[in-house]
Amino acid sequence: MQARWRTILSTFLHGIIEFLAFFPILLLITVLTVNETVYYLLSGMYLLFVLLAITRLLIKQRPVVLVIALIVTSLFTVVIGENLLSYNASFILVFVASYRGVQYTESNWEELLPTRILWAIGLPCYFVGYLLFSYIDSLTDFRGVLSGVGTIFLIVMLFVTNKEHLQKESLNKGKKHRTSQEMKRMNYFYLTATILVVFLLTNFQVIQSFLYHSVRTVLQAFVSFIELFSSDEPPMEEPPQQSTQPMLPTDEVSEPSRFAEIMEQIGIVIGIILVILAVLVMLSLIFKKVRNLVKKTILFIWNALKQVFTSSRSEETDSEYTDEKENLFDWKNWRKEKQEEIKARLQTIFGRRVKYEQLSSEEKVRFLFREISRELRKQDKWKPSMTAHEVLNISEKEYQELQQMYDHVRYGEDTLAESYESDLTAIWNKLQRD
Repeated sequence: MQARWRTILSTFLHGIIEFLAFFPILLLITVLTVNETVYYLLSGMYLLFVLLAITRLLIKQRPVVLVIALIVTSLFTVVIGENLLSYNASFILVFVASYRGVQYTESNWEELLPTRILWAIGLPCYFVGYLLFSYIDSLTDFRGVLSGVGTIFLIVMLFVTNKEHLQKESLNKGKKHRTSQEMKRMNYFYLTATILVVFLLTNFQVIQSFLYHSVRTVLQAFVSFIELFSSDEPPMEEPPQQSTQPMLPTDEVSEPSRFAEIMEQIGIVIGIILVILAVLVMLSLIFKKVRNLVKKTILFIWNALKQVFTSSRSEETDSEYTDEKENLFDWKNWRKEKQEEIKARLQTIFGRRVKYEQLSSEEKVRFLFREISRELRKQDKWKPSMTAHEVLNISEKEYQELQQMYDHVRYGEDTLAESYESDLTAIWNKLQRD
């Protein structure tokens, strides 16, 4: 029971961090579609994320949970929507948030969305979002909200990244050691002090003025000392300071500039593109044919661009000198590794659940071992250095008979006998009950 509550709490926190990372995109879409109920929609997204996460922990049948998500999302959309555009946008955003809650209870946070991806997505989104919310008239009212949430996102990500670095530094030959409380307190103290210093320097004019005049005085004293030994000419007198009151004309009511109008149009186009992408993502999650069509379209565009740029590069370099020195960095291998890594991430996020009945006996053994490992990970008993036998030894006694079948599948050449099928089915039924 304690492990389940720990899983629920970690899911809530991870959901908040992901919500903060994508907040500029969510705020832009909600402002452009449901302007009057922006905060209700954003709050409802997170509440349904939490609700579906708890529902998935209580109900083992995944299709039932998805049906519940569709029903709850539809009811919420009817309440929050005002027109056709707001209905569609609300349904897509809320359903994606609900589905992410289901995914967080089935997989680890590191598998779904690692910290480096949150940094890579969050910072550019806030940077571009601040420009859009500053120069588009319909978005300027929410610029303060975006700035505040962005500050919270940076602070939270600093602590999360710091915690991960501490865990990595505590590894010794693949074994995880617990970091001492004194080291954690000292590390958090320095991090908090740094954040407070940055906050004071950027928000208090008194401190800024004191630092400016202090540095200015030191530099003037240093320059005066150098001038004493440089020449005998009398020092130049400083001109009298002019009045600090700016001579600015009075504010006049003017029409929006051409640049603001262009930025507003760009923001509307970006919002429409994001809505279309969200629709494609939702359809690809539900229908396999749509997912295959999206993959084929992306591959076609990628191959076309690759062919165009490759041919142009080859035509330009036909007459150039070819250097036959060996290059230590292989660009093609690096690109291939990154493509495979991104493909694996996408399959983890958008892949469908494996149907147990359609697997062969050997695949069932491997599938059951992965399910047992996932259960141990939820109970905080999993360690990266554990072998297959160690995983099965610390699990319940009913699962230990899986060791012989696992060794037979991994090291044997023959297939499993049909007599093992009943044992595999019994283990699978017990996992579903638990």
